[in-house]
Amino acid sequence: ELMKLLKSARVAVSPLKFPLLCHTLKQLQCPNLEAIEEHPELTTLVASSWFAAVRGRSAQLLLLGHPALSEVPKIAKHITQSLWFQEANATGRYRLNLSEPSDFCIAESVLLVNAWESEVGRLTSSPDVSQHGNNEMLRNEEHNEAPFLYSREWMLPDRGFFRFDFSSIRRPGPSVAPMPEATEVCRYLRSQFHTPASKLKALRAVSVHMYISAHQLRNLLLCFTCGEDRQEVFCMLHSRTVDSANMLGPSLLFNEAVFGEADRTAVFSRLGPLHLLSPLNPEAVPYRCCLAIYEERRIVEFLVRLTTQEAGGKVLRLCSDGRYVAVNASWADKGVPSEDWTFTSRYETASVNHAWRRTLAEKYCLGYAGAASAPPSHTGSAGASAAFTATVSHRESSVGRRRSAREDE
Repeated sequence: ELMKLLKSARVAVSPLKFPLLCHTLKQLQCPNLEAIEEHPELTTLVASSWFAAVRGRSAQLLLLGHPALSEVPKIAKHITQSLWFQEANATGRYRLNLSEPSDFCIAESVLLVNAWESEVGRLTSSPDVSQHGNNEMLRNEEHNEAPFLYSREWMLPDRGFFRFDFSSIRRPGPSVAPMPEATEVCRYLRSQFHTPASKLKALRAVSVHMYISAHQLRNLLLCFTCGEDRQEVFCMLHSRTVDSANMLGPSLLFNEAVFGEADRTAVFSRLGPLHLLSPLNPEAVPYRCCLAIYEERRIVEFLVRLTTQEAGGKVLRLCSDGRYVAVNASWADKGVPSEDWTFTSRYETASVNHAWRRTLAEKYCLGYAGAASAPPSHTGSAGASAAFTATVSHRESSVGRRRSAREDE
């Protein structure tokens, strides 16, 4: 349903009508018909501007047959991000130039996907795992390198550089099994005939059709070198992995052979610590928490609440002298203070209460409740559709206000 709504929010240009539209727009740019052929850059401009308005990848690729062959690389430079963008798996890092039509279209699509997932999350009572406690999927937002806090009232500008990370709340349903085809994908990724960038694009394209195990994810990660490429693969596929307990533990995320400390810190920043919390096995990993930050304070809150039903359970923080001391036991009753206090902690217990861990998992993490585990993008509700439609209307009115402002100028 989300894909239908996204398409309805776009002006459709069929590949059969594109040549006529292209010729008409070129005439507006260059009224002299005889001079049009002397300006192949006009075709590049039109194709780059309208590429994102064409529905479907096949139809979009047909457009590349109209410009001169020499102009195709120039067009590709403008449309690459739009061509490989996957609405059904939007998790990733975005660096968008809003003055580029294709980049603006990506920004608009991501904000619409964000609105959809946010509303479905509220309707299904999914845990709020956002960075700021606002149920938004966007993180680390910047416009022209100035950080800001995104809200639905924010009007997407038509110029400037928009940077952010998107961390989806979609998770595999409880009945989903890993697919053996992932092994074949690994074989192609090990090929030496393609660049890492092209492999990442291809992996992004097929990711929407894959569900994998933590072991398969590990093999896919090892097809890429440490650094941003490996980070990108994990961010892309963590929400397609069916056994999150294995993925988020020492066998993968906290395995030094897979992720070094710098890469692991970057992944936590891009996805968020609540997305990467393993509530059924919290003992094996360290936690770096700042109590002034919503998502990191929630981690400590989860661990403190865990101690109330597990004999010998303790949340230990690392002191400057290297000793571990227990945090204030009253936090379990009075709540964790929202102070500007950063420390590293760990959890230990003498007795595991599996039922209590699962109860807390449903409250603090994704994928542990029956309603929350279902992918929200295909099972929409009337409430989510209404919220999505309202968001589209808000953006359309924003465009109208921008046009009016320009006309006044």
